[in-house]
Amino acid sequence: MWRHLPAATQPTKLWIPSSQRELAFKFAHCQTHPRRRETKRLCKERYFWKGLPADVERFYKRYPICFQENNRRPRLALRPFQVPERKFAIVHIDLVSFGHDRKDPRYVYALTLVDRWTRYMTMCPLLDTTTKAVVSALEHNWIQYFGVMSILVSDRGPQF
Repeated sequence: MWRHLPAATQPTKLWIPSSQRELAFKFAHCQTHPRRRETKRLCKERYFWKGLPADVERFYKRYPICFQENNRRPRLALRPFQVPERKFAIVHIDLVSFGHDRKDPRYVYALTLVDRWTRYMTMCPLLDTTTKAVVSALEHNWIQYFGVMSILVSDRGPQF
């Protein structure tokens, strides 16, 4: 059913029966996974039914990944990067997981190292993500070839 309102008040909205409301929520939310307020706004723009804001809150809380991700601490403002004085002075480091369904199940992790100046990147396969394995990979795959960096930028994971 379509709800037609005078042009001055609101555009045409679709009335959603109670059996289809969660599906309408999924359609509005799951395309881009916006935050709670944006999801409410999208639903209010497209649909109407009695108790829509409360239903959107309830549906939103059923999706624990989105609920946790969007309710974390506030994001910090971006700051400009410091320009390095020389090659390989500032290096970014991170760990990547490839999952356990690979052909060689031993190497499911990789250490990524990226130089800020040249954007040169190295990936080192790892058996595990212990601090000892990360330090060993850093020594043998970066420091051995390019020397010790001035600044090492990480996401502050427990291995770093």
